[in-house]
Amino acid sequence: MQRKHIELLEKLITAKKERFVMDPPFDILIHSILNKITLNKLIKYYIHMEESDLKNSVLSNISKRLLTVRSPKKTYALFYSMLEGSPYIRRQRIRIILFTLLPVLGKLYYEDYFTTFYYSKYSNDKKSAISIYKEIAHQRHHGTILLDYFNSQNQIYLSALIIDNAIEILVANIEDIWNTDPSSYLKRMLILLLCPKNSATLGFIELKDPHHFLFLKCSLHNVTTESLIRTYSEVPFAQKHFSLYNISSKVSWEFLETEILQYVK
Repeated sequence: MQRKHIELLEKLITAKKERFVMDPPFDILIHSILNKITLNKLIKYYIHMEESDLKNSVLSNISKRLLTVRSPKKTYALFYSMLEGSPYIRRQRIRIILFTLLPVLGKLYYEDYFTTFYYSKYSNDKKSAISIYKEIAHQRHHGTILLDYFNSQNQIYLSALIIDNAIEILVANIEDIWNTDPSSYLKRMLILLLCPKNSATLGFIELKDPHHFLFLKCSLHNVTTESLIRTYSEVPFAQKHFSLYNISSKVSWEFLETEILQYVK
């Protein structure tokens, strides 16, 4: 990027800050200048630039232009080759460029991106890679993903396994997974995925988590109202309103009314 471009951009940034202008024309004018710079030069500038108020505008301009780039494979290869030996900040910016290119590339590039960044030592690389896992999902990754979930407690890893219907490894480790106390949403997703074929493996939930055990029972056929009410009675009061919702279509109006009135006394 030439010095004349930088000087004019800096003047616009300064004017925008001094005048507290949140809307155009300054943002539009900034992008007008950025559009005059060839995309590869602008990307190289972004990768090496210092932190500044200009960075977000540069990345925004690049992101829009990458989606219409004429030779996405060449662009990917060019900047991928810059990863080796790059310091952390530069590596993160290269990764962002490669990630932005993925929608205009084929499945092989998703696989390359996942392999490159999921097995990185950097957590931001791994989080970015797992976000596209559904595009290349394969059983060979399940063990590593589950281990990363146990080590980090980051639920994006567990979510990836659930979305991939990784039933075998989830069934084998379900009690350990439950002990990490994932979100209620993920617990319900686990129950829906494993039930009914593997409902027996979820029996331990009855004592540990009556609220979700009730959700499990509601997902089964031929469960009696009496059985549901018995489990409902074991649910802590703080969760009873959720459980009442779960069983509302399966219990009598009299029971539902009585329980709801407990909240308005």
